[in-house]
Order: sequence, then C-alpha cells, then structure tokens
Amino acid sequence: MATLYNTLERAASVNAFAVVNLELVWDTDAQSVPLNSSEESSALGDWSATTDSDGKWIFETVDPNTDITPTGSNVYKVTETVNGEEGVVSYVEITGNGSYWLGDVIVSTPAWV
Repeated sequence: MATLYNTLERAASVNAFAVVNLELVWDTDAQSVPLNSSEESSALGDWSATTDSDGKWIFETVDPNTDITPTGSNVYKVTETVNGEEGVVSYVEITGNGSYWLGDVIVSTPAWV
C-alpha cells in the first residue's frame, strides 16, 4: 500500500477547511471493472478526507496503480474543495508502495476520462 498526501497553504488570516476526494478512474473501454491483481480483488473506490488544522490531508491505504488492471489505463482523481468553493482536480499515478506528495505524482488528464 501507498500513502498520498498534500498540504494546502493559506493566507495567515484565512481559515481554510478542505474536503478531499480520491477516486479511482479507469478506461472502461479496456475493462469494465478494475482489479487489484496483488490482492485478488476489485479495486473500486471513492474515498474522502478533510484537512487538519495545518491544512494537511492524507490517504494511507492507496493501492499502487501498477497493481491495478487495466494496467496503464487507470489513475486516481483527486479533488480538493476548499471552503465549499469549486474543487481543484488533479490526476495522479502511484507507481509502488511508499509515501507520495501529490505534486510529485500528477499526470496529464487521460484522454479516456
């Protein structure tokens, strides 16, 4: 399993609260249901977290994309919604076990999304 995290910076006078959604997305033309081959299970999911008082959020049990089929056709969609405003969307790919900062694993929006 992997860990994905980020810290949202805010102006000193602004108290920002964020809800973060993490969703596995995949090319449904390649495969109808994503599978985790290392755990012999379906890899469906939509997770939610909130920031702590320092603006940090964390997901601690993320399956690496390399363990999920269709291989090369799945990514995680991260939506950071601050104070109820429209969310910032990033697509990320986790390449193995370990700890990953959001900014290091952002990929381009896949054509099949």
